[in-house]
Amino acid sequence: MGRKNIGVFVSGNDGQLHGTIIQGIKERAKELDCNVVVFHSLATKLRYNQTEKIEKSVIRGESSVFFGHEIDVFDALIIMGETFLNEDIKKELVKKATDKGIPVIDIDDADDDCSCVKYDDTSGMELVVRHIVEHHGCKKVNFISGFKGNRQSEERITANRKVLKENGIPVEPKRIGYGEFYTKAVEVIRDMVNADGVPEAVVCANDIMAIEVIAYLNSIGVRVPEDCLVAGFDGIREGQVYIPSLTTCRRAIKYSGAKALEVAVAAADGEKTDKEIFLEPELIMGQSCGCIETNELGFNSFYKTMNNMINDRDLFNSYHIDMTRDFASVRDVNDIFDIMFKYLGSFRFSWFDYYVNKDIINLNESELRDNLDQVMNKEIYSEDLVCYSWRENEFGYQSFELKTRSFLRNMFEGSGDDPVFITLVPSYYQNMIIGFAAVDETKCADQLAMLCTLMATVSYTIGDFYMRREMRHLINKLDSMYVSDNLTGLHNRFGLYRDAKKMIQRAKEKGKMILGVAIDLDRLKYVNDNFGHEQGDNAITMIAKAMKYAAARRKAVLSRIGGDEYFMMDFCDDASAGEEFIGRMNEFLEEYNISSGLPYVVECSCGFYVADPKVESLEGIMRKADERMYEVKMARKAARDKRG
Repeated sequence: MGRKNIGVFVSGNDGQLHGTIIQGIKERAKELDCNVVVFHSLATKLRYNQTEKIEKSVIRGESSVFFGHEIDVFDALIIMGETFLNEDIKKELVKKATDKGIPVIDIDDADDDCSCVKYDDTSGMELVVRHIVEHHGCKKVNFISGFKGNRQSEERITANRKVLKENGIPVEPKRIGYGEFYTKAVEVIRDMVNADGVPEAVVCANDIMAIEVIAYLNSIGVRVPEDCLVAGFDGIREGQVYIPSLTTCRRAIKYSGAKALEVAVAAADGEKTDKEIFLEPELIMGQSCGCIETNELGFNSFYKTMNNMINDRDLFNSYHIDMTRDFASVRDVNDIFDIMFKYLGSFRFSWFDYYVNKDIINLNESELRDNLDQVMNKEIYSEDLVCYSWRENEFGYQSFELKTRSFLRNMFEGSGDDPVFITLVPSYYQNMIIGFAAVDETKCADQLAMLCTLMATVSYTIGDFYMRREMRHLINKLDSMYVSDNLTGLHNRFGLYRDAKKMIQRAKEKGKMILGVAIDLDRLKYVNDNFGHEQGDNAITMIAKAMKYAAARRKAVLSRIGGDEYFMMDFCDDASAGEEFIGRMNEFLEEYNISSGLPYVVECSCGFYVADPKVESLEGIMRKADERMYEVKMARKAARDKRG
């Protein structure tokens, strides 16, 4: 079709900011007929002043969506480098692209070698301060910035100082504070008022802090704008419907996406692009400085929108709780997909494709540890994927296999008359890269928090399912080691006591009799002394095999309780069960001795006892069976001695 393929890379869940940028990209892409794939890592970068580190497993899982696909299908990339979890991820992505000759356009990133579309925040901040100082004539102007040392914070303070100096107003340190772009602004303005009284105006480095400042001033009886002017920066929706509405500066957020797309297409066509493209901001008048008397935006429209968002969120939470409850009962990994797709329509998705590593679907429980280690050690998706595909108004879902390398190529080649515009989000659990989801981009723009929650829940459920299955596997293995005899695989004495007591209890409940058979390997010392311990182990093992053969159709408890001592316990109706068991053991050993070619024979002495479990204890059954075995053993020894 000749369309340009553009990849967009962003991390974080700021739906209002990122969603607006992506909306700008989408609208311009439609006009220029471009395919766009948004790679959306859902974890948000730590705030400027946070000292803790993001776990490596999280960075690895989140960035898997960035590096799991071949980027040479793209003609250009757009990145929001400032959002990446760490600088190394951004550098690696940019290097992979530039090594392949793919141009990269960054949005609002200060430290980058790429062409960068930037917001002229310094000029924007100057517009706000200049309006307060030059239009309203304020001289006592307090300024609340973000984080101390942060680039954006210091740039906005610099703009404030510049305007003050140009108007002959002294820059007083006491009138500058750091509200950390959020509620700390309340502490800052409180301290300022307590130390020097109410200023003529307060300018804040973002709208959130401006709203907090107005609320505080109102709480102490200071009217805005009558007693103190307040202005913000950013132009967020909440600031325009707040009472009083904010005077602020609107950054060209949506246009930055459109402009980045234009530059990316031009670069893909081989055109030379500017290193930095600055976008001019717009001063927005509001009630907080007294320039307008009523809000520009209609309250009814705003509150209707907000009410719809709240209703959608409440509905999502309700269905999400139901889905999480259903996840608790899964017995197979496919149950997870059955449950997830059952609820997707309730979450108002129009379509949803979930791509899972094939080796995760095929994890073999009997070899779980080794297979799980292989899955955990994968740095990225496996070559083979299984896609679970769901479409609105269709019953159930479809699944099919495909290769990772062909995923994007197939999508672009099958786009038809309309360009592709989708979002990919990662799916991982601790160190397990599960796969990724391809979703309708509007869910990232409008309901990103819900999408994050859904993907986190599904990923956690899949990972937790395998972790719990592995735990059961390890518990069973440890239990087996504790109750099993390593040489024969039979129960040891601990295993016998555990399972035999359970069998006696069941026999009492069902009114069954209990058969106990004591078995002793004959002449083990003779075999060890004359033919070596390896042959002694062989004789020990043959008795175990004979027991298994004799109990093939039974649910018996088979055990080796000493060097040459064995015990069998089972339900029975009468004494014939004991005779049958011993007869089948002797049958097995006779056939073995005939065919073994060894200079010794493997034989055993057996005695059995049939007991009423309501009368006899385990110890009593074992003692009486052992007494009868000993009688047989002595008789057999006497016979051998007589033969010489």
